[in-house]
Amino acid sequence: MGSMAVGGLLTGFDTKAVVDQLMAVERLAGNRITKAQTSASALSGVFTQLNGLVKSMGDAATAVVPDPLTKTNIWESAGAASSNKDVATVTAKGIAAPSNLTVRVDTVARAGAVMSGEIPVADRNTPVKSAPWSLSVTNHGTPTTIDFAAGDTLNTVAQKINEHKDADVNATVVKVRDGAYRLQLTSKTTGADTTLEVGGDVDAIGGPVKTLRAGADTVVTVGAGSEAEFSVSSKTTTVDGLMDGVSITALTPGTTTITTTRDPDAIAARVQAMVDAANAALSNVRINSKVDPNLGKATAGKDATNNSGLLIGNPTARSVTNSITDVFVGSSAAVPSMVGISVDKTGVITFDKAKFSEAYGKDPAAVEKTVTATAQKLADASKALTNATDGTLTAAIKGQDAIVKDYTDQAKRFDDRMSAKQATLTAQYNALDRMLSKMKSQGDWLAGQLGALNNANAGSK
Repeated sequence: MGSMAVGGLLTGFDTKAVVDQLMAVERLAGNRITKAQTSASALSGVFTQLNGLVKSMGDAATAVVPDPLTKTNIWESAGAASSNKDVATVTAKGIAAPSNLTVRVDTVARAGAVMSGEIPVADRNTPVKSAPWSLSVTNHGTPTTIDFAAGDTLNTVAQKINEHKDADVNATVVKVRDGAYRLQLTSKTTGADTTLEVGGDVDAIGGPVKTLRAGADTVVTVGAGSEAEFSVSSKTTTVDGLMDGVSITALTPGTTTITTTRDPDAIAARVQAMVDAANAALSNVRINSKVDPNLGKATAGKDATNNSGLLIGNPTARSVTNSITDVFVGSSAAVPSMVGISVDKTGVITFDKAKFSEAYGKDPAAVEKTVTATAQKLADASKALTNATDGTLTAAIKGQDAIVKDYTDQAKRFDDRMSAKQATLTAQYNALDRMLSKMKSQGDWLAGQLGALNNANAGSK
């Protein structure tokens, strides 16, 4: 059980109050450690946030640079239109040059389908046959045997057909009337080779199976009616490769003209995203390099969360700003301002889309070269700043975290020293109190003895 010391009961000397006042003065020295720890922690947080923004900037810059591995290239952005969207729709990507072509859609790809005869069963869960049986389903020119067990119901038959991957067909049970059903088989894919044939024990499903529709390819004709007429086909509704970078989706027979154009708006949007990401990083530095005028009026505890002025004069912040703005100032090899990208007098990066579009219209290759070079430099700058091993911001974050840890250790040692000192002072002043108490007791006894002697002398007279 711990002990409780109460001093000054006899002497009126409050040892606890004296020790508390002395320790309050001693602990003032610890405020420096606490403030330094708070400042280092806040600076680490600012650098971490800035690191994330610079990484996002690098990602936006990388998206502008053509990547041969992933085959992504914003400079191949293209637009395509069909004059008759009821006949066909189109999409385009990576066109070599604007073009147009009139095509006639002759047929649209469809899946082959067949229908069985009437199957006399009470309901879908009635067994079809009392003995094992099988069907031979031909799709894509290849026959597939599907076996059924005695007692398989109509629903079970449909399920087994649907689950047979080689058959590549969907089976649907159709009710004709009470006590009579049919089985429809439809190819899961389209194309002329999906015209279905069904053989085997067809008597189990109502006798001969008849064709509902034959499978068909999409057939598109170019130069219809001319000596140069030719046709192309596809097993699906989509025809690729007829025009470079263009995909045609046939909807119904008819004629349409397909027009393709480059899409500078899509390219400009990516460039704008890169500029916005760079500005977000620069803005973060500017915000944390200004002093909040209300900081002096902050309520208790606000200093710990207010990052006002933390980056004033900070060399890492200055390095980040210079690394980014230098890219957009450009060099003799690439001048971003020529394609609408520049840095204004306040340090904000601007993007003039109209100027970009005008330059791109005059010389697409030159614009692509300039913007790509700028984006690559910005991506490289981002990597140098945020690299997990030796990035400038990474080093700054690690440095502040190390400082926080050091101050945390200092604070613990300081608290240990203060606890030991308080214990020493408490012991010393309790000893002083006991000594004063003893002296008071002796003084009271001596005063009593003198009083008794005086009384005795007075009585003898």
